Amino acid sequence: MTVKSGSDELKTACYAGEPYGSGGHAPQGRSFLTSQLRTGYGAGTLTGKGRRATIFLFEHVDPDYLDAFAKVIDSPFESATNLQQLSVRGWTPPVATSGEMMIDASMVLGMAPELDLLTVMAPKFQAWPASPGQSILIGINFATGFAESINEANYPKNASGVRQLPDVISYSGGVTESFLKGAGFAVAYEAVEAIFQMAAMMGITITIATGDSGSYGPSAGDTGGWPATSPWVTAVGGTNLQLDTDNKIESIGVWNAGIVGEFTVCPAPGGGIRRWRRQ
Repeated sequence: MTVKSGSDELKTACYAGEPYGSGGHAPQGRSFLTSQLRTGYGAGTLTGKGRRATIFLFEHVDPDYLDAFAKVIDSPFESATNLQQLSVRGWTPPVATSGEMMIDASMVLGMAPELDLLTVMAPKFQAWPASPGQSILIGINFATGFAESINEANYPKNASGVRQLPDVISYSGGVTESFLKGAGFAVAYEAVEAIFQMAAMMGITITIATGDSGSYGPSAGDTGGWPATSPWVTAVGGTNLQLDTDNKIESIGVWNAGIVGEFTVCPAPGGGIRRWRRQ
């Protein structure tokens, strides 16, 4: 969640706290309501009705939490009919009850409260490998997860009796491009890029977070983060957002503060669009 600039506010307000419901700047330790963000970004009648979204996560999400959140925002969403959770290669993922995974799912639902179907795809992919030798299996799981995300056999039929693929696939993660040169992951990289190209040709939008490090990658230097750097996806960076009392955008700028606070306190402040992409 993005807030008014200033180091103290950045350190305390990066993680979701009590909502700030009266417009204006999000104060310390608090965040904007999704209804405020919908107004600020001009979502209007774009409620997600009849649309489908898939989130690529490391865990499954707690359906009871999503149902409770839906009631708070007056959404007709019900996990029993509007949520499906998938995994690949026979893996049973853990269920997230809080933290970044639930924030990702809640944000999608908050911005598209009438979403027809939310799919959580969880491949066996807990973290990026610490060494190239660990890359092969993780690369296979990563590529398989994206392949299954555009496999219509994984999706139920819509009201017209057609197995409808997602309109949007979202993934909040990545790695520096220099890592892709390591042994074992190169093949998976090529496979995922081919999947992204195929999704683009099918009219599926894929959004990828640029990372938590502002205009810099997680390693030293001005490096890009993949898969946000793929030409087939839409890279999404963080912003310093300020709303007026009517929840209209007062000012907005690239988040360039890097990682704020300890990861346990601020797991995903949101990265700015990387500077090398603007050169």
